[in-house]
Amino acid sequence: MTDKVLAFAMLIVFFAGTFFIWGSLSQQYGTFPNKQLNGIWMIADSIHQAMSLEDFYHEAWEKRPSEKSGIIVNTEKKADKDYVLFSSTHDSTIRMLDRNGNLKHTWTVKFNDIWKDQTQINSLFPLGDEYFHVRDFHLFENGDVLVMISGVGISPWGVGLVKIDKDSNIIWKHTAYVNNDFEIAPDGKIYAVIHKIKSTPITRWTAQPTEYLEDHIATLSPKGELVKEIPLLQAFENSEYKSFLKQLEDDETWDPLHTNSIHYIKETSNDVPWLKQGHLLLSVRNTNSLAVLDPETGTITYATGIPARKQHDVDLLENGNLLFFDNRGDFRKSGYSRIIEINPKNNVIEWSYADDALDSKFYGSQTRLENGNTFIVAGSSGRLIEVTPQKKVAWEYRIGLSQTINGEKRFALLTNAELYNREFIKFDLNEGK
Repeated sequence: MTDKVLAFAMLIVFFAGTFFIWGSLSQQYGTFPNKQLNGIWMIADSIHQAMSLEDFYHEAWEKRPSEKSGIIVNTEKKADKDYVLFSSTHDSTIRMLDRNGNLKHTWTVKFNDIWKDQTQINSLFPLGDEYFHVRDFHLFENGDVLVMISGVGISPWGVGLVKIDKDSNIIWKHTAYVNNDFEIAPDGKIYAVIHKIKSTPITRWTAQPTEYLEDHIATLSPKGELVKEIPLLQAFENSEYKSFLKQLEDDETWDPLHTNSIHYIKETSNDVPWLKQGHLLLSVRNTNSLAVLDPETGTITYATGIPARKQHDVDLLENGNLLFFDNRGDFRKSGYSRIIEINPKNNVIEWSYADDALDSKFYGSQTRLENGNTFIVAGSSGRLIEVTPQKKVAWEYRIGLSQTINGEKRFALLTNAELYNREFIKFDLNEGK
């Protein structure tokens, strides 16, 4: 190496080091050019994810041995009772099945037909529809569906809500970083978790990220119009539960809360004072805790830890107990997912269900049915399961949606599923289509 080349290389190293130190100090103290760089780190992370096919495949497609799909167990012959609707990472289609596994109706949304300009997407190049899927949905009796669209390989990953009719025609759309869950109140208002990209310091947190996703609870009108947004970190800071922020984990600085479930409390409890009508019960995944928010005042009225890790889908049961999908709290054998029912008065687990194939890292939900059984959505394994109070499997269906990636068969993950009684359906079906 000549002296000139060596000197040039040393000059490059010097300037690179200088700019690195300058950038680090500007991030720590908020000085120039910190504000000018807002958004760049988030976009850079999105670009990295989008261009890394392995990350994309890991989030949307599960490696597992080829296995039987369709109906696995059907002990009660429930084909005439209700329909199962499910969504997956395979595509942006919601599928309706009867209990024999027959396809009865479909709804399909295409991201690029709804948001042609992709203005809310942090990417340097346009993304195809294969990057987007249905994360959550709600069916109305006339066949309309409210749909949450999410993407993989991008940050933030929630991209918006859209309402469609039974034939998949667009009724309205709401563009925002809508994440994980929404709830429709009895008066038709929609409550949704929405991400905001923020860079302001987080009080009571030693490790300050350059940028992070802050959860907001948005109130939308029945027509998808924004009514109000409540920043949750601020709501905690302004409440008597502000020490909650000490629980934020250093390895989750880019997404400190990850609120992934909203449950509208329909009745005030006589036994549990923090369960009040009209308040919202929130699952805060990254702190393994629950919180209650008054959506009218923006006040956190209660917060508590629970015997779970990275949980999803908190339901308030008629008996006053809480039922949720504990994604990583079961340490038996090879699995760590389970369904648990706890008494909120004392946090005692009164019922649970787990099996070695229930493991679901990213997704998971459950519903307590009128007959006392529990309907379970095991996202990573693509299983829909109904179990009795005695923990016997009464019905099981496995989705077989797959594709070959790098010569290897991979299976789509379940993102959500719901049961609807046939009497609820007031529209014509497009059976088999």
